[in-house]
Amino acid sequence: MSTDIQVSNKSTSVSPEEILCNVSKFIRGSTHEINIPGEELARASLFLLRTLPSSRQAILEYLCSVYDEAVNEHLSRQEMGVVAKGADERSMSPIINEIESLIIGFIRSQPDAWTPIISSWSIDLLGYISRKYSERRSMPHSSSLNELLFLWMTCSPTKSLIRITSECFACASGDFANRSVNALLEASVRHSPHFDWVVAHIGSCFPKTIISRVLLCGLKDYHQHLGGQLDGLPPPPHSSAGESKMSSVVQILSHMALQHARDVRQAMWELFQDSLGETVSEMQMSCPMYILHLSMMTNLLMQTAVDVFVDCVTFGDLEKLCSQFSQKKPSCAKDVNRCDWIIV
Repeated sequence: MSTDIQVSNKSTSVSPEEILCNVSKFIRGSTHEINIPGEELARASLFLLRTLPSSRQAILEYLCSVYDEAVNEHLSRQEMGVVAKGADERSMSPIINEIESLIIGFIRSQPDAWTPIISSWSIDLLGYISRKYSERRSMPHSSSLNELLFLWMTCSPTKSLIRITSECFACASGDFANRSVNALLEASVRHSPHFDWVVAHIGSCFPKTIISRVLLCGLKDYHQHLGGQLDGLPPPPHSSAGESKMSSVVQILSHMALQHARDVRQAMWELFQDSLGETVSEMQMSCPMYILHLSMMTNLLMQTAVDVFVDCVTFGDLEKLCSQFSQKKPSCAKDVNRCDWIIV
């Protein structure tokens, strides 16, 4: 991949001596061999990112620490009550803006080369930051998705990372678009529930793609951890079975349903229709119970599920569903009991 990345036109007028000088400054400064002001060191790293492709991995790793420091500064100011209007992390805001501008420029000029690299970097960094600072005094509880969204989107460094990530999704095409969504959801699983706000925000920018993927992720989790393991009753909303991520799925879908109810409904309907095919997997056959299970978690999802089942399901669909249940193994009795309990 690195061979596809070209240096910027600006680098053609840069002398080898200038590159060597900045390499020396970056190495000695980042290893604390000498004391170099943070802003000067960050600008040296951006110079190398622009002119020396072989330094990319080291520079991106260093930029993680720049964003980390900026987030810590923002939260510290907030906790001390000194984040007044216009006073947000002034010392690091200019360099964060420079980093964002440079990286977005790379993405737009060479999307096929830069998007996979930057997407992975920004998603991993957002996950790391969201988890690392989840216990800070100023941090809302992870179940308060809207509060977390507000806090992180008023923090300049994380807002910058969100803009970079959104740019990657906007420029992604073909198979990489699917891989980008998968990487986002995998990060959500690794950093759940602290990463839910990222998925919710990106989902608001690309609703149809994210909603269908989140629904499918939830179905897999439901089938693995909930389907067939419970004695006829759904678990309470905040319980978990094994490594179940259902709580995150519910929070994300509920947030999305506030502004994209039609897209959530359409995605549920398509998932349900896929479960009525001639040849379906055990996971697909658990889809009706999964949708009913979601409906028990929040009023928003209940209304969406009602719209799907009452307005869209036909007698023919019900006959197919009945036929599937009758052909399943005896273990489906638990699914039937759970289905009866929810409907009642």
